[in-house]
Amino acid sequence: MMRLLRPVAGERQLLPETRLTGPVPWMLAIMMLMAVLAAAATLAIDNGVARIGGDLERRITIQLVEPNPDRMEIQRAALLGYLRREPAIAHVQEVGADELKRLLAPWLGDTGLGADLPVPAMVDAEIRAGVAISAISRRIMAVAPSARIDNHAAALAPVAQLMGTVRAIAVMVLAMMLVAIMAAIVLAVRAALDTHRSTIDVMHLMGATDAQLAQHFQRRAAVDTLFGGTVGLGVAALLLWLLSQQVAAMESELAGAATLSVADLALLATVPIIGATVAALVARVTVIRTLRKML
Repeated sequence: MMRLLRPVAGERQLLPETRLTGPVPWMLAIMMLMAVLAAAATLAIDNGVARIGGDLERRITIQLVEPNPDRMEIQRAALLGYLRREPAIAHVQEVGADELKRLLAPWLGDTGLGADLPVPAMVDAEIRAGVAISAISRRIMAVAPSARIDNHAAALAPVAQLMGTVRAIAVMVLAMMLVAIMAAIVLAVRAALDTHRSTIDVMHLMGATDAQLAQHFQRRAAVDTLFGGTVGLGVAALLLWLLSQQVAAMESELAGAATLSVADLALLATVPIIGATVAALVARVTVIRTLRKML
């Protein structure tokens, strides 16, 4: 990479420095910004889907809906006894009556939760890996006929599907940005070749090869892309930090699952370097092919 950035003799005369005044580096910065954001969205959604799937695919909630308090208590005791003895159950937690009333208060109000209102019993359970939920469900129904079993993974399937769609869109945007960056490099190189056509002809007469001329353009493409990528990465990092603060303030387990790991951040930090390398290769191929057509 450092070899690409090392100036070649006579390059400043052929390609004057235009990094802060020319439009190409700033256009690349905008494209790199969009590419980094799309890549960050893809990585975050992948993490979110993996975490949600891993946490919820083996979790179930069991509700005992029984108007008779005596039968309710019998089934609740039988259910808890079975779940705590069952080797396929990794964890069991009963939701207390006070917690249920607190959860129902926003809909029923404090006055609607009197002593005569039957409140269902609720138990959260985590099934061990490799155990079929359907088999556990049949055993639970045999122990507690009034049980209603909610599969967390099935309940959140539409959310997972939505996140998958957003991820596909992010990948498509990332691919489009990469194609746009390469197209911008091709157009910039061709414009530079047309602008310096006479100089290139003189250099050819002096014995310069196409590969030697391509070195000038590939270095400039790498430097401009690295500059634009660094600017785009800096702006993207600021936007991602602001977004992470808002997500943290929400205190949402679902939104908090879609976060970036340290490895993801390190991968995003390499985007300008990868972009500069690809830009150099695209510029080299473009120069050599264009010069062969010009001669």
